[in-house]
Amino acid sequence: MSAKKLSYNQLFNKVVELERENEQLLKEIDALWLMLDEMKASDIQNYSSMLDDLAKEALTSRLMVSKVKGEA
Repeated sequence: MSAKKLSYNQLFNKVVELERENEQLLKEIDALWLMLDEMKASDIQNYSSMLDDLAKEALTSRLMVSKVKGEA
């Protein structure tokens, strides 16, 4: 159907339908952004403990190496 052949009521109904669809899509976008933010926060929480462990390991291994040579 071409736009020229649609009546005013048909066009009005189409606009209303598209506005509802747009509103629904905006709600879905907000929900998806919220879900992504939650996933990011969860990843940060999960990986921060791993990074802490790696930092402790690195510090321990650096402290275990001695550059001072003693006399035998």
